Amino acid sequence: MNQETGEAILEAVKGLNRRMDSIDKRLEQSEKSKTSEKDKKEFVQGVMNGMRK
Repeated sequence: MNQETGEAILEAVKGLNRRMDSIDKRLEQSEKSKTSEKDKKEFVQGVMNGMRK
C-alpha cells in the first residue's frame, strides 16, 4: 500500500468517526426528548387526576 492510499484511508476513517459522533449525539438527544415526553405525559395525567378529585 502506498502513502497516498494510506492517507486516503485515514481521511475516510476520520470522516466516518465524525459521522458516528454526530449520530451518537442525535441518538442521545432523541433519548432525552423521549424521556421528557414521558415526563410531560405523566405530569399532564397527574394534573388531570388532581382536577377530577
